[in-house]
Amino acid sequence: MSKYYKSYNKKRNYKRKENKKVRSVFRVVAFILLGLAIVGLTFNLFETIFNHDKENAVNENRTIYYIPNNEWNIDVHTLKSNVAAWVWNEEGEPKSKFVLGKDSNNDGIIEFSFDNRYTGVNFVNLKSGMILSSNIKWEDVEVQTDDIALPNDENVYYHHYANEWSNSDERLFEVTTEEMSVFFYTEYMWASLSNPVMYCFDKTGVKENTFISMTQCGDAKYTATVPAGYTHIIFLEYGEDGVIGEWNDVLNQTSDLIIPSDEAINFYISTNEWTIDVE
Repeated sequence: MSKYYKSYNKKRNYKRKENKKVRSVFRVVAFILLGLAIVGLTFNLFETIFNHDKENAVNENRTIYYIPNNEWNIDVHTLKSNVAAWVWNEEGEPKSKFVLGKDSNNDGIIEFSFDNRYTGVNFVNLKSGMILSSNIKWEDVEVQTDDIALPNDENVYYHHYANEWSNSDERLFEVTTEEMSVFFYTEYMWASLSNPVMYCFDKTGVKENTFISMTQCGDAKYTATVPAGYTHIIFLEYGEDGVIGEWNDVLNQTSDLIIPSDEAINFYISTNEWTIDVE
């Protein structure tokens, strides 16, 4: 065999080996690129599904329930006017709009459904003779509530008479229909510079608030009569310069107390509770 032939074969074998190496490198690179492509497609698929689900969740409707106050309730049931809702978002998107409500059970509780991206609501009472329709304008509104933040929990019932949200349509409190006596035990925990005063108020906004002086009827025990037409009372104690009917120089006071509707008419300052008299 000639030297030329041997040299030629060596070069050809070397090129074959080099070609194999190049092809191997190309295969590795191809597999890597293919793997990256699969990972990328998988990520894009999951991202698409996630964004789709997120978008659907964001655009999902929510339902709230409006329980009118006395005045609006009368208007609704006599068909003198109707209640609608103006919903809005602090960011401006989605755009503010009027939403029509419905009382599907004819129980006086009005349901409103709208995009859950809205963050605030104003309930509006339309002028007498106006009929609910999709083209409500602000000039059709007789009166409206203040801006109300929409809840992010189960408290989806708005009690207009109380200006509070709750998790059910059960009334939060009742208006007294007749006079009733209550008893207040300071248990020597207040200064006792003067007899306590009972402040009566109506959260439905119908009855005018009033201050009533209490009468001592035992050791650290006082009583007063709550007139009809009220929902809450506050027991308070004035200082030496206090004037009944004013809020200056108030030394002590309780929180807003719902007037009891049963026999638990004794309020103890130490427990901050109404109880039935055990004496």
